Amino acid sequence: MEVAPLEAWIRRRLARDANTCLLLSPLAILGGILTLVFTFWFSYAVIWMVLKVLLAIPELLAGTHWKVGHRGRLGLTTAFLVLLVVSYLMSDRWQRQDLSSFAEGPSPAGQALWRLGGGKAGLLLAHPGAASRIIVDLLYIGPQLLVTGWNLLRDSGGARAAEIPTAARVLWTLLNHPGRVAYGELTSLYADGDLQGGLDSLRRIEGVVFLELGVTLSAELRAELSALEYSS
Repeated sequence: MEVAPLEAWIRRRLARDANTCLLLSPLAILGGILTLVFTFWFSYAVIWMVLKVLLAIPELLAGTHWKVGHRGRLGLTTAFLVLLVVSYLMSDRWQRQDLSSFAEGPSPAGQALWRLGGGKAGLLLAHPGAASRIIVDLLYIGPQLLVTGWNLLRDSGGARAAEIPTAARVLWTLLNHPGRVAYGELTSLYADGDLQGGLDSLRRIEGVVFLELGVTLSAELRAELSALEYSS
């Protein structure tokens, strides 16, 4: 197979991916904004109820009357939302995907409350790690959608600016090699081109497998490209 059909195939594949990312990006950003608006007013209601309970304590004990107005509750809610977004941005993605907290055993307090008829509250307290994790994941939906929308927009621009000629040449080498091609061999073969840009472009294509010692193609992608040779 010549390099030209592979270059045309990469252009079509990356153009399709770029258009898909460009279409999904505003939807994710809009969903993130709407979710944050809902989170804001839900948090406002929770803060209002918590303040009612807390401020009722000194009134019952000492007869002093404290009050936090609407602007104060808005300020507290805004500060909470800002801290929520900052917390998401500073959190580790792999830590967020860790499911070890769901394997923790039930706590004694939760078991006791469950036996006394605590219902759903007892179920939450029986597994505090999993319960807190679920709540945090729900609060992170808004920031996660915003970050996802931004990443999709960035991926769309990256796919359109991909180094396709070099990527096609590297893909031709991988296709004509039965196994893994070492990075050193690719460097010696394509020292005159933007090899790193070509490899970055190939990272966007499903089926191009980057290993520790080299690059190879999946069986599915080899079959698809082989079929492309006969149809071209």
